Amino acid sequence: MRKLLLTTAAVAAAIAVAFAAETDFGTFTDVRDGQKYRKVGAR
Repeated sequence: MRKLLLTTAAVAAAIAVAFAAETDFGTFTDVRDGQKYRKVGAR
């Protein structure tokens, strides 16, 4: 049972890292109004 818990935790951690790597954080400037906005989205 202990081995299964460690394996499950490792899989969950790997998924979290993969999701974080796929997230694009940054900013963009809207040419219509010149405002700068934060963006968060999948690549």
